[in-house]
Amino acid sequence: MSSDQILEVGSSSKIVEVGCSSDIVAKATSLANELERVTRLELVIRTQDFVTLMLNTMSTVWEVEKLSTSLSNELRALVAIITQQERQSISRDIFVKAQDILAALKTMEFNAGSIDPPLSKQLMVDPAILTSGMTFEPQNIQACLDTGSQICPLSKNERQQFDDLMLRLEKSGISEQKQAAKKIYEFTLALPQFRAHFAKEERTIFVLLSPLKVLDGDVDAKLQNNIISTVFQIINHVDDNIKVFANNPDAISSVIKALGTGYANTRGTAASILFLLSMYNDNKVVIGDSGGVTALLDFIEGAKYATMMDAIRAFFNLCIIRRNRLKAIEHGAVRVILKKVVSIRLKVNELWAILRMLSMHGNAIKQIIEHDGVCVLLHGLRGSSRNDEAIVECCVTMLDWICSNDSSKLTEIDEEDKKYEKISLAVNSGTMVARKAAKSILTQIDKAI
Repeated sequence: MSSDQILEVGSSSKIVEVGCSSDIVAKATSLANELERVTRLELVIRTQDFVTLMLNTMSTVWEVEKLSTSLSNELRALVAIITQQERQSISRDIFVKAQDILAALKTMEFNAGSIDPPLSKQLMVDPAILTSGMTFEPQNIQACLDTGSQICPLSKNERQQFDDLMLRLEKSGISEQKQAAKKIYEFTLALPQFRAHFAKEERTIFVLLSPLKVLDGDVDAKLQNNIISTVFQIINHVDDNIKVFANNPDAISSVIKALGTGYANTRGTAASILFLLSMYNDNKVVIGDSGGVTALLDFIEGAKYATMMDAIRAFFNLCIIRRNRLKAIEHGAVRVILKKVVSIRLKVNELWAILRMLSMHGNAIKQIIEHDGVCVLLHGLRGSSRNDEAIVECCVTMLDWICSNDSSKLTEIDEEDKKYEKISLAVNSGTMVARKAAKSILTQIDKAI
């Protein structure tokens, strides 16, 4: 189904019943606020169930579009009534409703282009959206195209303004830098072409991060927040920017620094950036060698659940590399992860997976035993269900490794299994790996007892 079939902009003069005048403005305001809320959640919080958040966002956008289209069609019908009838014969309610619809459409600013187009200043009949995000009537943009220009007539001016702001960010004092950083963030948030601009010209990354390279003292929190938020925008939407960003010698270190300084949402955004970067193997090494393992570990230890999921995922990605695992073990990752597993009281698969990767090394096994990790693992098994195959596999595998290194734990594990039968159950219903590990544990118990 085409977009014309879905939205049918301007295809009908029939007035759509949206409710009374006050309801129109209230619904428009409510939808606009909800869209802003879920957009901020996606940018700053990025909760564990990101798919659900994305669907909620798209659902809200769709509701906004439906209401906007209905109101636009109704406004056209009202304008037709007003212009075709004698003023004396027109009900006052029609004028009031037309005003309310205009107020509602103004609340949803993103549809203003289809009511007041930027070139002709007349109501659009067949609007076209360019890649710059600007909306035009095709015949009004055709003159620009006929000259051979491929540049949006409005966004080209904003490109010049963007370049001027980048210059202010590099050369000005702290006050102007803060203003410029805020404007640059707004540009990259609203205009997709400026996100791609960073991939085309590597120096722009250097300029963007230049105010964060403070040798003495702390970076201004607001300035840091806008720059880090801009970085997230440019690498979250354009894959090429991830490669360019990682190749900059100061880029990753600036993000790592932001994990431990500034506002809470700045630190959360920095964790999200490291998560995106850590998806690429080359970046795993660079982040680890730049102090990212320790910084993420400190962030995870002190963060609340809602803000630490991207940090956990980034840490998991880093631990795929052996050298990063060894760094993590050396800096107390076993203690931190065990503590988080207990304190969160939620089934976070990534935490168990991290612990399992670390336990591949003998030093981590020793630390698990020292920090009463056997009790934590048994408790994790005890609270598992049939839907927790990943957690069961991680716990049983680690218990098997522990039993192989310290037979003194066999009695404790045997008593637990007699009471709850979780290991015995894993022999029959676990994954292939879990079954093998569970059988090994029971065999060791039989031999010892």
